[in-house]
Amino acid sequence: MFEFFTRRDWARRKRSSVAPSDETVVKRWHDGMHTFVQDYAERMYGTSADPDQIPINDESYRKITAISPDALLCLEDAQGSLLSWSVCLPTTRELADLFCEGTITEKELFERTPVGITYDALYLCSIITLPEYQRRGYASTLLREGIARFPEANTYLCVWAWSKGGRALVRFAKKNGYVIYARK
Repeated sequence: MFEFFTRRDWARRKRSSVAPSDETVVKRWHDGMHTFVQDYAERMYGTSADPDQIPINDESYRKITAISPDALLCLEDAQGSLLSWSVCLPTTRELADLFCEGTITEKELFERTPVGITYDALYLCSIITLPEYQRRGYASTLLREGIARFPEANTYLCVWAWSKGGRALVRFAKKNGYVIYARK
């Protein structure tokens, strides 16, 4: 059974009772939120039971940050409460094509993406907004910011939009002028 966290859980973890404000800031993930995000995302996606997805664990976290610390972004309110977070994985166009064609899995895309090169594609992997903060534009903000941080890769954007929210984000991206290549 899935057990989802709420913003209240996050506030308790921070030992803070301050209510979130409308002022938000986008920044890189930090150690104070890593465990919470990892637990929440694993419960949501169930990657430990799916060999085709990128595993949500410390090893993957280390590789993603080695590829680029800007691959992992979060949106917090003025008091530092987590509202939303994203994973945008820079990769190669060749690997992105193989992924979109269904030739390789998400996990293989991740494992084959080398560290320390110039990337020419961007896999828009995941954006999660806590339920009580959805429909406020936070996912859109993270999408735009994630793409902007990879100017050399943002001309080839690929997605695996299997959820309703993922499909909505693709529609938003296309409406805002982005060309998106979707996994078949």
